[in-house]
Amino acid sequence: MRWIVWILLAALAVSLQTTMAGRVEIGAVRPDWPFLLVVALALTAPATEALYAAVIIGAFVDLSSVIPFGTFTFPYGIAAFLIVRVRELLFRNRLATYTAVTLVAGLLVQLLIALFRPFQEGAGQYDGSLFLEAVGITLYTTVWSIPAHWLFLKSRRLFGLIPKHRSSVARL
Repeated sequence: MRWIVWILLAALAVSLQTTMAGRVEIGAVRPDWPFLLVVALALTAPATEALYAAVIIGAFVDLSSVIPFGTFTFPYGIAAFLIVRVRELLFRNRLATYTAVTLVAGLLVQLLIALFRPFQEGAGQYDGSLFLEAVGITLYTTVWSIPAHWLFLKSRRLFGLIPKHRSSVARL
């Protein structure tokens, strides 16, 4: 895994999240672009590196906003841990897998974040349902995951994440 490339990509995703996500939001629903990196790493990178990277990406998101530290770090880390635990059961070279994992893990992450929100300073600013907003963010992020993960699957070699091929003995 090429850490420099991933750190730069995470910084780019977080900066796009803070600057451009507002331009593509629908109502109060914005895509969670850094989470797409968490899913890609959790499905592809070595387990320990995927967990470290998920926590680093979450820390980048937390540090780039006014929310308390850990609001994204903890859910991203939990999601990466769960994805790493089940990834051997999945077809990891398929776009449908990445999309389905983004949907399921994204719902977990957004619901955890929604649970944290009422305890944050200025929580009265949320006038809508936090649950509906979490579901909306998850669905919108899942839609964005289709082109993002397609691009990732086509360019894995650039990121230093070359899929392992079975040997001829394993095919017997």
